[in-house]
Amino acid sequence: MTNLTCPNCQTEMEKDEEGDITTDVCPKCGGVFLDKGELNTLATAMKGNIEYCSIDHDFHKDRFPQRSCPKCNEEQMTKVNLLRLSDLIFDYCPKCEGFFLDKEEIQRMNQELKALTPNKEAEEYRELHGKHIVRIDQTSDVLSSDFLGISSATTASYIRVSVFFDKEMPHGTRVFQESWATKLAKGLGLFFGQDIKTGDSNFDSAFRVQGDDEKTIAEHLNTNARELLISFSKNEKSIYSKTGSLEITSSGVVYVEGPYIPNSINDVVEKSKSLVGELIQMADAIEARQ
Repeated sequence: MTNLTCPNCQTEMEKDEEGDITTDVCPKCGGVFLDKGELNTLATAMKGNIEYCSIDHDFHKDRFPQRSCPKCNEEQMTKVNLLRLSDLIFDYCPKCEGFFLDKEEIQRMNQELKALTPNKEAEEYRELHGKHIVRIDQTSDVLSSDFLGISSATTASYIRVSVFFDKEMPHGTRVFQESWATKLAKGLGLFFGQDIKTGDSNFDSAFRVQGDDEKTIAEHLNTNARELLISFSKNEKSIYSKTGSLEITSSGVVYVEGPYIPNSINDVVEKSKSLVGELIQMADAIEARQ
């Protein structure tokens, strides 16, 4: 795939892969082109659709001339400002809905977003820890229930902590704790799904392993990795009060906790710090292929 050309200095841009996102970065001027949705991913100090809330049809001007979108065959980009109330100006393509940010504007964006919420911790977190990208998010979902034939729906909040691998695991990798129902079905001979065995009876009875490359996945689940996973599951870790679920994917280690009543939890980033350390240990152990 042909690399994009920087709309600022006409230099060929390079792909920068960071676990949860791949961006186009100019090696000369430091500019970054973001596809639709990627600005929201990089905005860590405030929840919500930062992109949508920043787009308007007013006239904005900065020290740079009007630019052409590097992705849309010279489509003219427009100037928009962060959340329509900041002095920080971005270039926006109305065709592909991508953004071009000049050097260090991502850092400036997160500083300004944090300044807009001075009385609380950032609701979302994304930082580099060693070689791992770490994300902490609060997500919402709708739970449905049925009582005496009457259906109802409530909104629930979840905490998700993700530690991304430096290099992805084999495609389709999935390691997760088995529920009591699955264990019962297996005991009765009613379960026929994929379940890769590592040869460790304690681990194999507690976790279910799936993926396209059985041999390589088993090698990544080395002795140290298995011991950390078993210890984590036995200690029933939690950030607040509910025991969460742990899963390994081809991208990284993911911990999800909930449901909680929306807006009933705070200081998520601060309270997650010790758990983040443990998840990073797991990621390191899994990447250290035996």
